[in-house]
Amino acid sequence: MTEADSGSRFRVRHGSASLSPGEPVVAGSMGTWRIRYRVGKYGIDDGGRIRVVRRFVSDWGTPQTERPDQTDFLTVSTSGSACVSVSCDPQAHVRPWQKSMTVSVNDGHLREGDTVTLVLGDTSAGGPGSRAQTFCEPRFEFKVLVDCFGTGSFVELEPAGSFPIVGGPAAAIQLMVPTDVVLGIPFRVSVRVLDQWGNPADRYQGVLEAGGSARLFYGLPSRLTLEPADRGILCLDGVLAREPGIYRIEAEDPRRGLKAVSNPLFVKPHQPRRRRFWGDLHGQSEETVGTLTVDEYFAFARNKALVDFAGHQGNCFQITPGVWDQIRETVRRFNEPGRFVTFLGYEWSGLTAGGGDRNVYFRGDDGPLHRASRCLIAEADPDEDPECYPVEELYRRLRGRDDVLLVPHVGGRWADLDSFDPDLEPLVEIYSSWGEFEWLLKDAFDRGLKVGISCGSDDHKGRPGASYPGAGTFGVQGGLLCLWASELTRESLWNALRERRCYGTTGARIALEFETVSGVPMGGEERTQGLPRFRVRVEGTGDVERIELRRGVECVDSLPRGPGIPCSSDTVRIAWSGARNRGRDRSACWDGDVEAEGTRIVEARGYAFDSPSEGIREAGPNRVAWESVTSGDADGILLKLEHADSGVLRFRTDRIRFDVDLERLRDAPISFPAGGLDLKVQVQREPLGLGRSVEAELTDPAAPEEPTPYFVVVLQKDGAKAWASPIWISPAP
Repeated sequence: MTEADSGSRFRVRHGSASLSPGEPVVAGSMGTWRIRYRVGKYGIDDGGRIRVVRRFVSDWGTPQTERPDQTDFLTVSTSGSACVSVSCDPQAHVRPWQKSMTVSVNDGHLREGDTVTLVLGDTSAGGPGSRAQTFCEPRFEFKVLVDCFGTGSFVELEPAGSFPIVGGPAAAIQLMVPTDVVLGIPFRVSVRVLDQWGNPADRYQGVLEAGGSARLFYGLPSRLTLEPADRGILCLDGVLAREPGIYRIEAEDPRRGLKAVSNPLFVKPHQPRRRRFWGDLHGQSEETVGTLTVDEYFAFARNKALVDFAGHQGNCFQITPGVWDQIRETVRRFNEPGRFVTFLGYEWSGLTAGGGDRNVYFRGDDGPLHRASRCLIAEADPDEDPECYPVEELYRRLRGRDDVLLVPHVGGRWADLDSFDPDLEPLVEIYSSWGEFEWLLKDAFDRGLKVGISCGSDDHKGRPGASYPGAGTFGVQGGLLCLWASELTRESLWNALRERRCYGTTGARIALEFETVSGVPMGGEERTQGLPRFRVRVEGTGDVERIELRRGVECVDSLPRGPGIPCSSDTVRIAWSGARNRGRDRSACWDGDVEAEGTRIVEARGYAFDSPSEGIREAGPNRVAWESVTSGDADGILLKLEHADSGVLRFRTDRIRFDVDLERLRDAPISFPAGGLDLKVQVQREPLGLGRSVEAELTDPAAPEEPTPYFVVVLQKDGAKAWASPIWISPAP
């Protein structure tokens, strides 16, 4: 029997499904889709079910059946004589196809040829339709399964069809340059045009006018033309600087009113000992729980995120021997020293009770895959490679190797640092698309662990290095890791990781230097007499609001210093932050409003909102309302007031309520704790900031009595942050 004959018999017995329409869909757009199941020879018994599933990572609007005039209204009907009903559950099926719409057949049965139709985004009662997934995917699909006999055993049908999800209209421009280049050596200037959800606007056509420092470079034209064939990305190679300095290139699409300023570019007269390289070591593809193939994953990092290096971290319990071979081959093929460096690895995905998530990285093209469990690898021989659990067993198997390192992190699970191997674990990851986790750094310091700081995306959407939150599980933009290395090779980057010569950001390419006054760089160690003193230099992607020197997690010096910090005379910032807990359901909802009494709101702007799914929803002279979630990060609003020195602001959310007398804000910010994991609201006059370029010396007023970690945190006025890896200071003998 041929494969086609077998498939035909399967369709006859179990039925078939179809999806319409099948045309390309603009990311985040509204529409209506029909999934039709035609009953096969078996029929559907009373109590049988049909299940339609999509990937866990998909942020397609959540279907609902109660409000026909609202978004994402879902209906079900049948041509048969039975009754059908539908329920929705985000975890009803098997990972990664977890999000489910399940149709139940009751009070009768269905016969061969009957149809069951789901309408996702039914508009017949006035609803606007369903919101499509907000990130691009070339082959989006709904899987359809059927339980004809009502036994609880579902059989997957042949594909119902798929369609591409494509980028929308241009909403933002980004200009990207290397942080460090050498006079006389050509480099690349890249333009990225994005839609409102952070996807490349792959149908963009336009002309950008270059400005700022553009005229100071050879090979950089004054007009940059992008055609639809460029798919929202334009890379100009062979650009040369005319003279040393620090530059920012500007570009504008005057027709659309879009402007961009590049990240800072340091042009140096001679080859420096080390340069800064940007990358994302943390993400996974459709072979495990994400989207896109592993080939498409690395191609996006190199060609669209435009990072210098990338790693792949599939969940170990889902990587079959065949998938591991595929990952290794792809990592080897994409590695191009001097252009784009790849690292092999996986995520050891043990439960927190067994040590929690650890990213495993290898220096070379090969390495052993030690699985915490085999919970999603049904075909594997359990005797082939015994489970490696708890994390102490992973340490035992890897100990003594010089080509492997581990990075504890926080994802769905979180790493328990009561288990730790200092020889294998030089860094901890404190920021990703899952949120901001400075508490993991505190865990490390409380245990006396010597660790550097890493940030990444933990991307699941096929966008490593440029991962935006969308409207689903992931609350913030993915982070980036900056490595100080002599060259763009695995060996050099590996040494930077091992020696903790790195810093992390919330995704902005902030240029940060941090060292002791004697020249010991971030990640290093020094013995000193007297008070520890440090030099910090920041070239921001926006205005720098504050720089803090931390001893452990305690701020001991900062810029600006002291009372009387320059602030706006008429604008108040209200910012809320924190998380509910350490676990998977950590996001805190802050939907609410603020009312002004005794003054008038002249203008309301958002502060650090992460995507169009959040932000100000209503604004008037006396009231502003918003939708917002935080996952350790901060969101907020900026209120320009008619009278900022008098009147009252009344803040209302389900989480916390309070009133603020504006006169009290003259002296200092006011904080309101809200429980959870550092949940709070801070009200203050908007800081004026320090400008984009800051260079200063910071000092601890007390000398340490034992080895002590010091690091700096940079906060920009737009909410972007950077964390330098600590320097350990010990008292001189």
